[in-house]
Amino acid sequence: MTDIRIRNDDEYSPVGDCEPYDKYVDDKGTDAINKDVDAIDQALETFGKSSENIGYANGTIGEIYERLDGVTNPDDRDAFNSQIQRISDKRDGAKNIRDQAREDVKRAFEHYYS
Repeated sequence: MTDIRIRNDDEYSPVGDCEPYDKYVDDKGTDAINKDVDAIDQALETFGKSSENIGYANGTIGEIYERLDGVTNPDDRDAFNSQIQRISDKRDGAKNIRDQAREDVKRAFEHYYS
């Protein structure tokens, strides 16, 4: 069976060190504007990383399916299917993070322009 490596979750975590949006909500002033810009930047960064991870997972799943077509050994098929399931679960988690980040981007821009 061919070894297919996937990204290390710790290294490519879509949430990374990003702070929650609410941490940057502050009273009016120049610091608040800078914090709003930081909140927008971090929300966009989280959105971008999670979208990248989703694309990477989709590509990896596609590669596994291509290799699965030529596999006849039932044990190898089970291993490939297990990999597909694990990557699909991680992709679903990244989709949830992306959806939350999309909402954070909207809130950050609304707060910035209010």
